[in-house]
Amino acid sequence: MDGGRVIYTTEATEDDLERILMIEQCAISPPWTREMFLREITSDDSFFVVAVDGDPKPEGALPIVGQPQSGQPQSGQPQRTCPSHAPSGRNALPGQHALPGQHALPGQHALPGQHALPGRKAPASNARGADILGFLILRRTTYEADLLQIAVDKSARRQGIGSILIRAALGYAKLNALCSIHLEVRKSNEPAIALYKNNGFMQVRVRKGYYTDPVEDAVAMVCRLSS
Repeated sequence: MDGGRVIYTTEATEDDLERILMIEQCAISPPWTREMFLREITSDDSFFVVAVDGDPKPEGALPIVGQPQSGQPQSGQPQRTCPSHAPSGRNALPGQHALPGQHALPGQHALPGQHALPGRKAPASNARGADILGFLILRRTTYEADLLQIAVDKSARRQGIGSILIRAALGYAKLNALCSIHLEVRKSNEPAIALYKNNGFMQVRVRKGYYTDPVEDAVAMVCRLSS
């Protein structure tokens, strides 16, 4: 990445959807629809961010955090009391949004650098077009979260954008006192598996025939944010 380049993450808005759909068509199988993405933008339980190539970094950009350190909270970070068996909803299929075993929480989650506010999110209009390099969607439950989607534009891969997005998700999870983040990735996607491992995730199992189009096993991974 260029020394003077500024990459920041910020909440996705409906105006970003055309660019998100362009990136998604080359990265995700099976692809999501516009309505599925819009549902995540307006959901109080979703953390949906885009990575943007821009300088100067605008007000409202989300800070990036480092890799989790063996579940030890940082100074000033909310303490977590994680049950031994936190609800996980791990029977979800690729592309699903209403994950089994999950219930909507009141719209009071906090974003890095912000305070939690009641009510539904109301994203501001801010068309960023081709400056959007990638996106990430995290869906939270009471104690943990599922990383539903992450994608980076082909022209911006191998530049650290994926790690920037993941660290934004880790910052959100820590701020909201979540215990862990779960994900599935195609077994053949070795670069993605390496990316996740480099950002604190570990493999927990292989799910046979999890993916369709084409059919493939999934590697299930987890990043535990507290002991």
